[in-house]
Amino acid sequence: MITPPTGRLAFSRYACVQGPGIDARWHKIPARHRGTDLRSEYANLLLLPWPLRVQATDFHPVGPVLRQAKNPYGFFQFAPAEGLDLDLLDRVLVAARQESGSVDVVLLPESAVAEDEIDDLETLLDHHGVIQLVAGVRQPTRQPGQFSGNWLHMGFNPRLEELE
Repeated sequence: MITPPTGRLAFSRYACVQGPGIDARWHKIPARHRGTDLRSEYANLLLLPWPLRVQATDFHPVGPVLRQAKNPYGFFQFAPAEGLDLDLLDRVLVAARQESGSVDVVLLPESAVAEDEIDDLETLLDHHGVIQLVAGVRQPTRQPGQFSGNWLHMGFNPRLEELE
């Protein structure tokens, strides 16, 4: 096992949690009432595989390879050439809503969304009535040799605050 450079406990072999803390706000998600419609008993989740293409050139080393002789490892930044395609996502949401009636939650994988794309993504989801976004977010390195950020973003439709 490798101890992360921060010295903090690792949840998996090569991952660790770093940061000052978590800012939590609690919201009740509006639930549909049982018995009104068969589909009303379930939430509709849309899982989006983004980016659609992952290439070797999307990965960039950050710092040297460490412990090359025994169990080598290193750090990298994931920076895909393509950004989030909001026009394509809009068309996918329209098609999903036509098929299922609504999309309640949108899920995107680890590092799928750049930090500066979250606001535009949430605006689009609000337009389609999506209640929740769960997305892996990537943050580019700010200085040479610095690690890039990678975290989970959970966003809730701002209209939820009006419903409480």
